[in-house]
Amino acid sequence: TNDTNPSKLADLGQILICIAACDSSNSPTMSPTASPTFAPTESPTASPTSVPSASPTTVPSASPTASPTSSPSSAPTGSPTASPTSYPSASPTCPSGGLAGSNPVQVGVDKKCDVGPDRLFRTGNNDPLTLQECNQLCFETGDCEWFSLGEDDQKLTNNDFLGVCIGCKGEQPNANELGFSVYLVDPCTIPATSSPTTSPTASPTTSPTASPTGHPSASPTASP
Repeated sequence: TNDTNPSKLADLGQILICIAACDSSNSPTMSPTASPTFAPTESPTASPTSVPSASPTTVPSASPTASPTSSPSSAPTGSPTASPTSYPSASPTCPSGGLAGSNPVQVGVDKKCDVGPDRLFRTGNNDPLTLQECNQLCFETGDCEWFSLGEDDQKLTNNDFLGVCIGCKGEQPNANELGFSVYLVDPCTIPATSSPTTSPTASPTTSPTASPTGHPSASPTASP
């Protein structure tokens, strides 16, 4: 009909304007992304930083740290060790001299050091050594790492083997011998002093003589 309400037409115009302005999904961006990603990130960062890195790495780490520390070192070393060891020493360096330790580790039963180039010594029959004596003998023998000791008289094939001590190097001994046990030598002890001071002075000399005489006085003074 020709009977049109102007106010209704004005309202309709406002609605159309609002739809055109608010629905921007069909409107292209002024400048599209230069290098868009092919696919979205599978696992986006849970807590991204507020600002991007000033100088990001060009490629990610080949092998990132499996369990990083919660906070970085306050004073890291200037340069890493050139050739670090792959694992700690099995037998740390021991002080020289003194006695062997008293805790050799048993690593085999009914086994002994086999005959061959790795065997370093064998004590005689009927001259028994204790565990500590056998360990000491191995400790004092160059390159000795293992020793076997005849110690189970219920299983030894010959009672003359009781206390026989055999030392060897190289791989862990694995030769079969009833009644013998194999031990890893215990070399670590504090060196024993040969003659400790019987009566040490209570305190050092306050002012030692600058230039001592070549011979002591025949009759020293009673008091300095």
